[in-house]
Amino acid sequence: MFSSSFQELTVTLSRRLSSPALISSPYRRITCPALEMVLCFCGRVAIVRTAWTSLNPGRRFHACPKQGSRCGFLRWIDPPMCARSVEVIPGLLRNINKHEIANSKLMEEATKWKKYFIASWVLFLVVWLVSS
Repeated sequence: MFSSSFQELTVTLSRRLSSPALISSPYRRITCPALEMVLCFCGRVAIVRTAWTSLNPGRRFHACPKQGSRCGFLRWIDPPMCARSVEVIPGLLRNINKHEIANSKLMEEATKWKKYFIASWVLFLVVWLVSS
């Protein structure tokens, strides 16, 4: 009695598991909207761009790849940002830009002083060689 019910259960499970509806990948399919192939109104494959306007800082969108196109295709990838993000991100970007400018000025100043230092040692060696 036990063996026949076990056989029936085994046959039923094997049929269910081999049904085409259940044969699929065991992994969930994760899609990334930025990697989708989207066609613009011109029929070209749209490219992903990033908006840096004050209302949409850092927000990605699909756009027509042709520069100066009158296609006008625009499809947002990222959801709209909350009001706080829209308020904070531009200020952070301004601070980053300000610090990058200051850093580049300091790097130029350091390069100038390195050149002065090398020139002073070359001059010292020339004077030392001439005097000996």
